Amino acid sequence: MFDGVNDYVGITNKGQFSFSKKPFSVELWIYPYTWDPLSGGDARTLIDFETAGWHGWLLRRYSTDNYLSGNNVQQLSNGLPPINQWTHIAFTSNGTDGKTYFNGSLNYSVSSLTYPDNSTTAYAIGNNAENTKKGFAGLIDGVYIWSRALSANEVLQLYKEPFAMFYKR
Repeated sequence: MFDGVNDYVGITNKGQFSFSKKPFSVELWIYPYTWDPLSGGDARTLIDFETAGWHGWLLRRYSTDNYLSGNNVQQLSNGLPPINQWTHIAFTSNGTDGKTYFNGSLNYSVSSLTYPDNSTTAYAIGNNAENTKKGFAGLIDGVYIWSRALSANEVLQLYKEPFAMFYKR
């Protein structure tokens, strides 16, 4: 559980990940307790790929915006997932554009997405990678990071059967 104050999962070794204008996808289930801004109107961050002291790519609710946003407060969704219920979120990028899905359905498309460069230094789930005072308040589960853009059918399949892509029938 993330209390929105100081809980997060930090990943300091980026390993084989490289998101420098390359295709990628992020998938996670969230159960937000609140979207209310933190003191000072700050962000509630779901996931952050930090790039040398600046956000390379992130998914958050910034201040009082009524949508999820990314780097430079770029809009990435229509509305916010509801509080006190589970929502499946997937974000896919082909290296240029991005798509956000809620519960297997396309929610928002964006062109000319602001991307992380190859100097990504840290990842964080449930908070900002650099400033851990921008936390998500709620539950996060089933976080997957893919090095390719998932198709709409794959996103829908992962929503309906979360582990279906990981085993052969």
